[in-house]
Amino acid sequence: MDTSRLDVQMETEGEASSRKGNDNIEETCLQALEKASSDTEVLAALLLVAKVVQAENTDVATRKRIFDVVGFKFINRLFKTANNPKREDGPMYRSLAVTLLRCFITIPDLASHSKMISQIPIFMEIISGSKTSVEDDEKQMIDETYQILVTMAMEEEPRKIFCNQEIVALLCQAFGDQYYNCNKAEELLLILLHYCGGQMWKLNKAQLYSLLLKLARRFQEYQDDVKFEVCETLSRLLSASSEVPMEQSEWSQFIFQGVSDILKSKVVEKYRDPALRLASTMVNQQGIGWALGPSQLDKKFLLLLIHLACVETRMALESPDPKYRSSKDSVLVACFSLLEQCIEFLTCGPILALEDRQVVQLHTAMTGAFGAVMYYLQMAQFDAAWADQPLVVAAVRVLCVWLAEETTALKAQVFQLLPFLVKVVEKSFREATSTSRSTPQASGSSLLPISHQSLRSFASTDLLRLLLPALCHLTAEDEPRAVLVEEGGIELLGECFSHHWQRFIMGDEDGDSEIAMTTLCSVFLNVALQDAEAVQNHSTVFKELLCLLAAALAQIVSETEHLILSFNLAVLGLTLLRTLAYNADVRDLSAIKKSVSRMLDLFKASYVVTRDNIHEVCEEYQPYWTDVSELWLLGNQVLSECLSCIPWLPVLCLQNGYLKHIIELLKKVKAETVEDETRIVYSALLGSVAKTEVCAEIQQMGALDIARKYAMEEVLASLQATDR
Repeated sequence: MDTSRLDVQMETEGEASSRKGNDNIEETCLQALEKASSDTEVLAALLLVAKVVQAENTDVATRKRIFDVVGFKFINRLFKTANNPKREDGPMYRSLAVTLLRCFITIPDLASHSKMISQIPIFMEIISGSKTSVEDDEKQMIDETYQILVTMAMEEEPRKIFCNQEIVALLCQAFGDQYYNCNKAEELLLILLHYCGGQMWKLNKAQLYSLLLKLARRFQEYQDDVKFEVCETLSRLLSASSEVPMEQSEWSQFIFQGVSDILKSKVVEKYRDPALRLASTMVNQQGIGWALGPSQLDKKFLLLLIHLACVETRMALESPDPKYRSSKDSVLVACFSLLEQCIEFLTCGPILALEDRQVVQLHTAMTGAFGAVMYYLQMAQFDAAWADQPLVVAAVRVLCVWLAEETTALKAQVFQLLPFLVKVVEKSFREATSTSRSTPQASGSSLLPISHQSLRSFASTDLLRLLLPALCHLTAEDEPRAVLVEEGGIELLGECFSHHWQRFIMGDEDGDSEIAMTTLCSVFLNVALQDAEAVQNHSTVFKELLCLLAAALAQIVSETEHLILSFNLAVLGLTLLRTLAYNADVRDLSAIKKSVSRMLDLFKASYVVTRDNIHEVCEEYQPYWTDVSELWLLGNQVLSECLSCIPWLPVLCLQNGYLKHIIELLKKVKAETVEDETRIVYSALLGSVAKTEVCAEIQQMGALDIARKYAMEEVLASLQATDR
């Protein structure tokens, strides 16, 4: 019986035209099947249908007609008959049942049907039998079984069953021990890891570790083409899920040795590329420490890895041949990922104690690589289809990570590219915020080939969030700040702040939005301090931001764990208030007055007098003082300048108690315990107050004595002038 005629494929127009003459015969056969009244008649009609109906040309409607006649009952009876030890033709019945299910599996909703799911144990039994020598007539049944399982694995309900320990163990064994058609067992594992990575590792860690150990040992030991085949396999398995346990293990050490052997040898590109991809995957999964080897001391291999990533990046992106560059997509994303991880490690990780020569070589190599990234992006910006190219977005992402740490190298190229970067990150931000408001369903079509899947995954992030640290550096300079303003960056950053504030108040579990808002405050502060005209020209955006700052301070100013953000909000708020001081809409806002009072509370709580009369940072603030001390100084300096241009502010400072606090504090502490910078700030603040209508009040508090004690000449002159 030629059951292969029941293969499930959609007909094409050319095939349809060649079948017109057979339509009547097929219809007659299908009618015979529908009229069958017994199992014998159904079986005979099925054999006839199998002869006439070419399944590769069979549409869903025809398969549905066949299924409506056959149903699960008949298939179950076929399996039952196949299990009868007295029947010599049992394998034929089982093969027919599997063929029928394979034919029906693409009928909508059938793959997740409870009766289809109930057949899983039978399918697993067939797979387990493939470990012995397989006869030719059995191969078709095993192939069809895998096709059924792969189709079912694309549905949620069957996947829950497939994650069972026994099933995963069997798939791992079938793949690791190279059962017949074991590549399909790998495909099933990849699908399960892609959709259920966390659950798979949680329930089947031992089974997956056993498979990885088997493959890793093979990878480390073999020195022929098998080594490179296993290298590709390990890359696919480990990159299918982002939730591989982080701990170092025996299999990860074998992989290190295998990758090290390849990359330290002079191998051709087709062998080097898989090793780079696997190294990138291991660094992503287990951290940059993996590249330091089992001893965590192998600096040479880590440096080799970074240099190779830089060289491959330059070779691909500087190539004039777009086809060659396209063929290197998967290697590029591996190199980008390695560079990103290495930058983070070199800036935030433990000190590697590199020699000066190694530091220079490393910086030169990375500067060259990112020069190539910018060269590629400069060319790509003129392509109208850049928005649809994942490589463009991935290149911008890794460049953002580099610029967060290094903005002095290649400065001219960075400034030139900035308008395009703003466009790319704005598009990314819109997509990211849109996605956060909806939960897209995973579908079978999203399971792309591993290189493209990795590229899209690497690129699918909020690039604006990654660019923020770089903007802190760039907005400190006139040219890039002007570009940002001209390209609509102020409005975009305002939306970004609002987005992260909403995310923060809804529960910022990873703390990322708090960090983002803190960084945004620094960016806005650069603009407000150095480009008052830009603030005036975008007064609507900045007034909205000022109101948002007021609302934010009201919610978090009393929470010490958010002290760094609170100081940033306070100083930015005062700076904007000074710049927008003559805007009536701002000056008269009661919410703004309340927020200023909270800012003063923040400053007031910073310093206390100890029992030994020492001027000291309060205990609650001490863990954060390194991060906020400069903000305290700047905030009080800006406050001093605001006193002369905001009429209601001197009275508010008096009512709040901040002025009294400063004077009482300075009366009690020993003068030598007040740092020079702090004394200068106190002097400027009291000097500004002495020129306002509350001068008499601070005189009564003892401001004159304070001016003499700390040699505050300007304050002393202002107070004495008032007396005269």
